[in-house]
Amino acid sequence: MDYDLRESLMGRRGTAGTALRGGLASFRRICPTTCPERVLRSEPAGNAFDSTALISPLNSTLTSLRRLLMTRDALASLLDRHGVQPSAQRLAVAEYVLDTDAHPSADKVFTTVRSRIPMISRATVYNTLNLLVRKRLLRQLVLAEGKVVFDPHMEPHHHFVDEVTGEIRDIPWEALEVRKIEALKGVKVHEYQVVLRGTSSTRGR
Repeated sequence: MDYDLRESLMGRRGTAGTALRGGLASFRRICPTTCPERVLRSEPAGNAFDSTALISPLNSTLTSLRRLLMTRDALASLLDRHGVQPSAQRLAVAEYVLDTDAHPSADKVFTTVRSRIPMISRATVYNTLNLLVRKRLLRQLVLAEGKVVFDPHMEPHHHFVDEVTGEIRDIPWEALEVRKIEALKGVKVHEYQVVLRGTSSTRGR
């Protein structure tokens, strides 16, 4: 087992370490404690133990875990570049909210992240969201009265709000044309977006 995987097994990478421990637990259920030695000895055909049945799922598990570690490392690097200390709890929040199109509320983020890290507090989640907004990694939007949602897409775009389901969808900036913003008198516009409201034309099909 290489250094990164040993480090993860010791829990130094938060969720990734937990996932690895779960993978190794599955490995132990598949195989008794003597299996690794028997695999290395390459026991002859006809033995009751089939090493292929062990090695194939184990390799798949380790590949998935390495991919998870690389993803979390990249996310930690992104936070660090924006001046955010990448603690395990901040990583868990960022891992969800920076990779969703659902436009979640703070409560939704808290519920989702708590399902992965039960000990995380509501204050930690809310503070992390506010920090990501201040560091311009996340946008805070009010698209309905009294409802604040978060959007990781920082490039200009519009939104559609389904009045029946409450679902919020991104609309490409170039899909709509807004004219003569600069001709407005008495105001200086530094940002704008169009919020469309209606119902999905695909409902009921």
